[in-house]
Amino acid sequence: MRFDTIIENGTAVDPQLGPREVTIAIRDGRIAALVQPGEAVESEQQIDAKGLFIFPGLIDPHMHIGFVGLPLTDVASETRSAAIGGVTSIINYVLKPDDYAEPFREFVDHLERLAYVDMGIHFGIFSSEQIAAIPSYIDEFGVSSFKFFMTYKGDEGTRRGVGTTDDGLLYELLREVARHPGTVANVHAENVEMVWRDEARVRELGLDGLAAHNEARPGITEAAAMVTAGFLSRAAGAPLYLVHTSSKEGVAEVAKLRSDAAGSPVYVETTPHNLGLTVESPCGLLAKVNPPVRSLEDVEALWLAVEAGVVDSIGTDHAPRMRAEKAGNVWEAGAAFPGVGTMLSVLLTEGFHRRGVSLQRIAQISSWNTARIFNLHRKGSLEVGADADLAIVDLEQERTVSAEYLQSRADFSPWENERLKGWAVQTLVRGQTVMREGEIVGREGFGTYLRRPPLA
Repeated sequence: MRFDTIIENGTAVDPQLGPREVTIAIRDGRIAALVQPGEAVESEQQIDAKGLFIFPGLIDPHMHIGFVGLPLTDVASETRSAAIGGVTSIINYVLKPDDYAEPFREFVDHLERLAYVDMGIHFGIFSSEQIAAIPSYIDEFGVSSFKFFMTYKGDEGTRRGVGTTDDGLLYELLREVARHPGTVANVHAENVEMVWRDEARVRELGLDGLAAHNEARPGITEAAAMVTAGFLSRAAGAPLYLVHTSSKEGVAEVAKLRSDAAGSPVYVETTPHNLGLTVESPCGLLAKVNPPVRSLEDVEALWLAVEAGVVDSIGTDHAPRMRAEKAGNVWEAGAAFPGVGTMLSVLLTEGFHRRGVSLQRIAQISSWNTARIFNLHRKGSLEVGADADLAIVDLEQERTVSAEYLQSRADFSPWENERLKGWAVQTLVRGQTVMREGEIVGREGFGTYLRRPPLA
């Protein structure tokens, strides 16, 4: 039997079985066979992965392209950056206060013309009308996950142009999600009333910097909102996905939610920056984000949660902002920063090399689990029949991070000038190489829209 491509002599990092020596055979964009090393296989193309490790292509479920005033033309640059980092699928947040039909068409148009990797969409929920439309979002658009900001209360959401949310609206969303098995509510959990008071106190003291931002949005504000979200999801019988969990208080609360969930799944996402940056990091305000980067104690608590299986997935919260937007004091600097291009390298540097986290666990949280949570039915796997989305990785390659290498629109990285160990050297999307040795060799528009209907 002849194949299009084989990848031989490498070590496959199977999320279910762990690292193993196997030849991966690809035909028509999918994994067609897993062949024992040394067995003769005919193919049009051979990739020699000697000394390298083959991961399922990473999936970033938390990106913001076309948010905070950024243009959708950034689809090209940000999917290039994804490919540089071995990320083969992303799910982008589309956040609008009204009907999603036109934003959906606009986003898919940009994707089909510009994307280098595959892309799906989460819709933000800001009104009862949008909640009522969820059945059509699932059927017509293939969108099965819905974002809710617990922080957009009072004038907080109005200032951002999306309207005001409250706990009643969250419960309404969760009840609707419960009616559609396989869908999930993605919740940004911070108690903003507590944040308002803490920030006023910290400002009054004249404090500045990342430490001040952390003190203004302490971990207890995250954990308190998780209590509310967890109770409401359990009452509604709806799955809950807690985005960008950042604190030791948060992971402690999640452990309680899991024990009390009574059949309603509670999924936990954390970020590379919360696993690798602290208030002491040399990047300073380039790392301002909500919720904040915190202390080393929080970082270590999150890594323990990764190893214990409390953390399910990794999302970067990537937004291609510019260095000029981070100017001023901590209260003036814009939040958010790029992260998709360094996602894998941070996990390998901080997790595998520094803390001994297994490669299998890294594959689970960066790909396999994410695909299962978000209905990416052929992604995140090295099984026969899966899309041949692959990251071929040199665990020993060390590189000084630079915005130029990462190819995002953003002109900085919070890891700028730091050395990270472990980089993707080749990225394949549906069997086609889109990145080789830091050079983009794929084409704009190769990426496809990922419809994510729940399995019946």
